[in-house]
Amino acid sequence: MKKIDINALIQLLGMVGIIVSLIFVGLEMRQSQTIAIAGQQQERAAMFIQRYATFIEAGLNYYEVTISEDLDSLSAEEAGARKNNVFINWTIYENDFYQYQAGLMTEENWLANLENIRQIYNQCDNRDVYIRYSTFFEEEFRSLIESFPDQCEG
Repeated sequence: MKKIDINALIQLLGMVGIIVSLIFVGLEMRQSQTIAIAGQQQERAAMFIQRYATFIEAGLNYYEVTISEDLDSLSAEEAGARKNNVFINWTIYENDFYQYQAGLMTEENWLANLENIRQIYNQCDNRDVYIRYSTFFEEEFRSLIESFPDQCEG
């Protein structure tokens, strides 16, 4: 049997230690990302709950005001709340776009948001809000939105 050189053994143990440390750091990074994603999801949920509460406190029906297709039936207060809601949505979706790019939103959540973005973009009565607010968007986000089929043209 051959004798193992003590220096080779120390180097081997050192390499194994480095590999184990890297694996540990990788696992810690994955856990940190999971915690960050969960935190972002919690923040989004809290934000939406606060928005619904604002409607309730004002005595407005969130669903009727934001989804209604009978725009003539909305009071001036409801119509204003509808516009404000759209403005808030654009702010949220712009933030969600950055969260997704940073890896802080799941693919499934982002795909659901894309559908919501498409719907709000095609609310023709609120297109003026998009036109005004989109000047503040980064080009990549604006290009994504404007790649949707435009149901408000002509």
